[in-house]
Amino acid sequence: QLNQASAPDQQVELVFLSATEQAPGCNYVFISQSERRRLGSILRQLDGLPLVTISDLRGFARNGGMVEFALTNEQGSQLNILINRETASRQGITFNAQLLRLATLVNE
Repeated sequence: QLNQASAPDQQVELVFLSATEQAPGCNYVFISQSERRRLGSILRQLDGLPLVTISDLRGFARNGGMVEFALTNEQGSQLNILINRETASRQGITFNAQLLRLATLVNE
């Protein structure tokens, strides 16, 4: 969980969630590799909340997540950002045009 204050100094608070019920009030939720088996359930539980879902799970953006950090080579030195704007739009989330230019857009 990253809570971003509206102040110019942009304070960030990192909190580890033990349940999706703790997500309301968060701006971003990172879903870790350890949650792979529960991904569908987690995304359904977060559905409707105005927060950005992020993960490095392969296929995350195509499976209903919003932002996926994808390694593009076997050495792990190239990173691609995949964004599912459809999912984000349903949640009331829009992304900065500069980020969208850097990302690859995907659909479910």
